[in-house]
Amino acid sequence: MMTLDHRTKTAVNLINGRPEKMRSVQEITANYNLKLQQYHEIFRKNPTPETQKQKLTLYSEVKILGWVLGKSESQVYTDAHN
Repeated sequence: MMTLDHRTKTAVNLINGRPEKMRSVQEITANYNLKLQQYHEIFRKNPTPETQKQKLTLYSEVKILGWVLGKSESQVYTDAHN
């Protein structure tokens, strides 16, 4: 009988259509820098409800990627607002 964790992983893999794969530090760093660049571009635009939502989404992604890279929340904030 399958455990819940195994069934969950199987379902996620079927939905994603690809096997589990660890991301390299270089790939995570590149994604972090790309999200920061996108965040800075949106930050410079005039605030509208749509850009506010995009900014919040991007900042959340930056925080998660920063956490994966071992950055503190204050370092992520500094990176995002410089």
